[in-house]
Amino acid sequence: MSTTAVVLAVLALGVTWRRLLLARPTHKPPRPPIGRAPSRRWAPGDVLPSGSPLRRLLRRRARARRERLVVGELPEVVDLIHVAVTAGLTPALALRAATDHAPPRLRRELERVAAEVAVGAPLADALATVPARLGEPARPLVAVLVDAIRYGTPIGAALDRLAADARSSQRRAAEERARRVPVLLLFPLVTCILPAFGLLTVVPLVAGGVRALRL
Repeated sequence: MSTTAVVLAVLALGVTWRRLLLARPTHKPPRPPIGRAPSRRWAPGDVLPSGSPLRRLLRRRARARRERLVVGELPEVVDLIHVAVTAGLTPALALRAATDHAPPRLRRELERVAAEVAVGAPLADALATVPARLGEPARPLVAVLVDAIRYGTPIGAALDRLAADARSSQRRAAEERARRVPVLLLFPLVTCILPAFGLLTVVPLVAGGVRALRL
């Protein structure tokens, strides 16, 4: 068989294979049903038994981490709501205005509240579920907003006090983290710096002394 015939045969096989590939039906994965709640994010404690001490420890650490984030973001959100209320907005409109400029963690929570209100839930009831997800640091702000929405109580002075308390909590949390820094530095100091210091100073002296004794 000549070289030209081989080349023509290869080209014919390639064209036939391409047509077969184009003719294959493409199967798209089925779309999830509309309205289904998004799946919960996997957590390391999910693989542990429900009553194990390690799982309870991981849950407590996750809750403490979440509450630290809330404590760090809460003063800014309180200030945003206070500015909006002082400008003449109602608590509902103040929440909507604060959502666009809130820090990430609390912004997601406020967007969730807005989504619940959009499907028909009362705003006060949607806000009442927030402390169960964010923890106790969010409860004072939720209580002030719920009272203002349900009973029409003025919230200007309450927000001032709440902002001062939130900043104090934020300052105490920062001081607590600062006090933990020396303790956290002990591990690299003992495991890395001290052995290296010993290798660079003590070991050469000992090796020199042993060599001098042998001489």
